[in-house]
Amino acid sequence: MSTLRLKPNSRKTTPLNIPKPTKSEWEFSDTGVMVHKSGFSIQFFNSEECEIINIPKDMPLSSIRDLSNKAMKARNRRFG
Repeated sequence: MSTLRLKPNSRKTTPLNIPKPTKSEWEFSDTGVMVHKSGFSIQFFNSEECEIINIPKDMPLSSIRDLSNKAMKARNRRFG
C-alpha cells in the first residue's frame, strides 16, 4: 500500500495573473480581478473557475449576465 503525501497549501488555487488592459472599460489587477467601470468585479482563478466579487446595488440580473459574459470573453482573448 502506498501513501499519498501533500505539501502544505498544495491544493490551494492561486489567482490567474491578468496583464494590464488596453481598454478603459475594465481594470485588471495582478490577482486576476477584473473591475468594470460600473463597480462590478469578478476574479478568475483559471480558465474554468471564477467568482463574482462585487455587484453594485440595484444592478439588474441581465446586466450581471452581460458583464460576466464580457469579462469571460476579455479573459479568453488574453489567454486563449
